[in-house]
Amino acid sequence: MGIRNSDHPIVCFGEILWDALPAGLFPGGAPMNVAYHLERLGAKAAPVSAVGKDFLGEDFLRRFRGKGIDTRFVAELGEWPTGVVVVELDSEGKASYDFREGMAWDHIPVTEKILQETRTAAGVLFGTLALRSAANRDALNQLLECAEQNGVRKVFDVNFRPPHDDLDLAVEFARRSDWIKLNDDELKQMANHLGHTPESEKSLESEGNVNELLRQYVQFVSQKLNLQSSATWCVTAGADGAGLWIDGDWHWAEGRPIQVKDTVGAGDSFLAALLYHTLIGEESPQRALTRACRTGEFVATCSGATPEYHPEDIPSE
Repeated sequence: MGIRNSDHPIVCFGEILWDALPAGLFPGGAPMNVAYHLERLGAKAAPVSAVGKDFLGEDFLRRFRGKGIDTRFVAELGEWPTGVVVVELDSEGKASYDFREGMAWDHIPVTEKILQETRTAAGVLFGTLALRSAANRDALNQLLECAEQNGVRKVFDVNFRPPHDDLDLAVEFARRSDWIKLNDDELKQMANHLGHTPESEKSLESEGNVNELLRQYVQFVSQKLNLQSSATWCVTAGADGAGLWIDGDWHWAEGRPIQVKDTVGAGDSFLAALLYHTLIGEESPQRALTRACRTGEFVATCSGATPEYHPEDIPSE
């Protein structure tokens, strides 16, 4: 069930950007958020990304270095600005995103030193948003080929952010992945794209049986991708909870009521905690899933994706 020796970092490939929230600017980008939370929880992470040679890029690197995060593989590019996304929150704290184009993270370079780190990594994590540029797709292919040649697990963090929600690309990279994390809406989108007809689940939906509904969706998508029991699927469903399909078995953890401040980064912290408690804590799948839910809920009660906290601040049950 584990990914690999926990003494080695998880390589996190993808966007570095600033979340422009109503409460101010917060450092973010899904793979960087995961890297941050892995470090907070006690794992090692190696972000692979790019910032501009500007104030926002310098400040991002300064903040991450101050938190003890390894930034050796974050390039500083003079010809492109540091990424920014404007985030709007609805009355329930749910976020919508406006990603600026032509950012430094659209041009992430992969060097021999990065490939060397990947050969012995605990895993390679990547998401959908960074796939929007051809340069990044080429760079990521280098990383994934290196991972495949060296038996390193690949973790795919699906984040559909219109208009950057190419389902064909998502299917292509899911087929190459060992772990796939997504939310319930993203799972349904992928299932429908693969030819699923939801009539058979209407009764489950009307009954509010989210647990069984998502299990059936995961089983359908896994079979369509010809992954069957070989891949691990993590599905978050907001306040309802989350599911984990691992080694052919389905686990479910109920959500707990919280006072949401914003949902930015909650899914990223969930994934980091799930990887951490599976990889280092060697918890059972059910226990790891429950602790991941508590972590995501905790972050949703905070402003921004990377709040300051200690692991003991998070409820364990």
